[in-house]
Amino acid sequence: MNGKTKIPVVFAFDENYVLPASVAISSLVEKAKEDVEYEIIVLHEGLSESVKREFEKISPIKWIGVPKKAINGFPCGWSGRATWFRIMIAELLEGYKRVIWSDVDVLFCDDISEAFSMEMNGAQWAGVYTGLNGVDEKLYEGRKGLYLPGFMVVDLNSWKDMCFWEKAQAFVKEHFSDLKSYDLDVLNMVAQKKESIPLKYCVFERLVDNEDFHTVPEYAFLRDFYSDEEIENARKKPAIIHYAGPGMKIWLRRLRDMHEDYRNAVIKSPFWDEDREKSSLRSFWKYFVNTLKYFATRNIKFRRQAGIYKRAVFS
Repeated sequence: MNGKTKIPVVFAFDENYVLPASVAISSLVEKAKEDVEYEIIVLHEGLSESVKREFEKISPIKWIGVPKKAINGFPCGWSGRATWFRIMIAELLEGYKRVIWSDVDVLFCDDISEAFSMEMNGAQWAGVYTGLNGVDEKLYEGRKGLYLPGFMVVDLNSWKDMCFWEKAQAFVKEHFSDLKSYDLDVLNMVAQKKESIPLKYCVFERLVDNEDFHTVPEYAFLRDFYSDEEIENARKKPAIIHYAGPGMKIWLRRLRDMHEDYRNAVIKSPFWDEDREKSSLRSFWKYFVNTLKYFATRNIKFRRQAGIYKRAVFS
């Protein structure tokens, strides 16, 4: 025994998200306190062995395969199927009482062990509380706000006791056409009790970027629940920056357009390709190949990749 506190942290992603996932996992490990060890668990539908080997250069990882039929028929948006895996974690994880779940479009700026040891007060899960934003108002009728599941502390025993997975499936079937925010809606509506965690565990990029945070759209959804002092403190000292929202995802941008800490993490990733930044024959060839792949398959992954290399070649 090394005397460290072991904390399980669960991620889920497919091969479209390997670069941001590597940034999230590496930043989590690097920010760990000396007496804390994070056990990384990844839920996936079939990541290649070569991808797994690259991740294990960052940290030991427990890989858990999700049956491909598990979420067939669930509505899926641009974020893909893997975002739904979080509602299955009580079914997929054995031997754990409590875990942390994190999305992969994040950068860990501080150790998160304090959140793991919080008092849950009988809640099924805990997340940052905020105002209603982009959800179906009928679905949330009578509610003032919702809990953000981008970073969750989850009581797995409680999920099992209430048969969360079965209730979630029934809820999706009943409210299929009303699910604008997909798994966020399910997690908020199905869980019988949630607990709030400090705002610093989910600070959106635009809050960090803007000194006058009152002008940021997210402020409208925070001001009824947090004081300006609380928002300013979270903005200046975030535990987690969440790169969600409109606009190009940060890992798809040029290096010069990334925040310094994120940029430093990206260039150390085993999935970073230097040709993305070079106006070279190799960059042109990758642009050409990905363009052909997109027209052959209409796979958004190849369109995205073609756009990255096109910027390197033509701008």
